[in-house]
Amino acid sequence: MLGHTHLFITLDVNPPSLPNDPQVLEQLPDWLKQSAEDDDRTSALSYLLDDSIPGVVLIGGPGEGKSTLGQYLAQIYRAHLLGRLNELEGDVEVLEQSKPYIPFKILLREYAQWVYNQNTSDSLFHYLAIQVSCESGRDAKSEDIQDIIKSNPVILILDGLDEVPEKGLRMKVLDNVTSFVNQVRDVLEGNLRVIATTRPQGYSQEFDPAHYLHLTLQKLSSKKASSYAKRWADARELNPRESERIHEAFNTCIEDAVVRVLTQTPLQVTILLVIIHARGAPPKQREELFEEYMV
Repeated sequence: MLGHTHLFITLDVNPPSLPNDPQVLEQLPDWLKQSAEDDDRTSALSYLLDDSIPGVVLIGGPGEGKSTLGQYLAQIYRAHLLGRLNELEGDVEVLEQSKPYIPFKILLREYAQWVYNQNTSDSLFHYLAIQVSCESGRDAKSEDIQDIIKSNPVILILDGLDEVPEKGLRMKVLDNVTSFVNQVRDVLEGNLRVIATTRPQGYSQEFDPAHYLHLTLQKLSSKKASSYAKRWADARELNPRESERIHEAFNTCIEDAVVRVLTQTPLQVTILLVIIHARGAPPKQREELFEEYMV
């Protein structure tokens, strides 16, 4: 899996605006205020790897890369634990400075369905034990997960709150997450960081902004879109002529003010590159982009 990480590009984020009310501002933890006021930091990964930030909510539209960021973060920590950071793209020295957290990544859609079907314990400890058992082929229990957490720094990646639309089920899932976090930090005294992702539509700050740093993904700049396009072509080990053709065609798209709108998310860029690779004509509307890709 580490071999796929070379496609990753750094995505930029907008930190939240702090409240103007001095009384409200005074109640916020120092780490949150310092993070929100850091105007020199724009990279999403710089926040996600920051050990001083215990909770982050990453907000982005469909295809903007929030789930990919969570996946890449898990791969960084996996590589760290395996001593294979040199296989990743980027500044290895910077990555080595972060703690080697044990990553637990949960698709909230799947967890919510599991909670809905449960007649007994629906705790996150129980769910993680089942997932570890499935992946490892060994019987794991909730107590085993608690032992891991007590002995190791852990990062919990909760992907796709927006994919749990039913209000009652969403609140149950969030209650279970809160219970898990409180038990880990207050009872087990574990070192836990939480990263959650969601689309902005329908999100009502269910993760308390006083305890989670909310970051909003920015659209891809033309430079980043072009950088991703080059990585995409390189990953397919195309012959030099074909790679150059794709790169020139993609740059033409970026120069077109109408088509450029379709290069603002990693998903859009990927679909556009697939179409160009198949020698199709780049569409000029988002609906045409996805329709042509599906055909």
